[in-house]
Amino acid sequence: MELRHLRYFTAVAENLNFSEASRRIHVAQPAISQTILDLEEEIGVRLLVRDRRTVRLTAAGEIFRREALETLRRNEAAVRLTKRASVGGGRTTSHRILRLRRLGVPTSFGAGIPPAFP
Repeated sequence: MELRHLRYFTAVAENLNFSEASRRIHVAQPAISQTILDLEEEIGVRLLVRDRRTVRLTAAGEIFRREALETLRRNEAAVRLTKRASVGGGRTTSHRILRLRRLGVPTSFGAGIPPAFP
């Protein structure tokens, strides 16, 4: 599973419309449809109920939407903190690792920051 899968799914889940999601994230609608089908197959759960005119979330889809949004938020925070760390940010490496842990980023992620990092 890639972050792209989560982005495509959340766009459809928020709009409940493949065409609108396509316009919003600037990705062709067939690519979004196929990616979500691949995602459903990978996790073994139907996330969306589709018919000719409507799209709605299944109960599992609603849970997955919330978790996917949180995962994307954590990813953005991890990238932001990592970029800040690369320019110093005025904090020690241990402070950065603690902040990543508080955001729910796995401890192993923070372990990759060199100890001598400013």
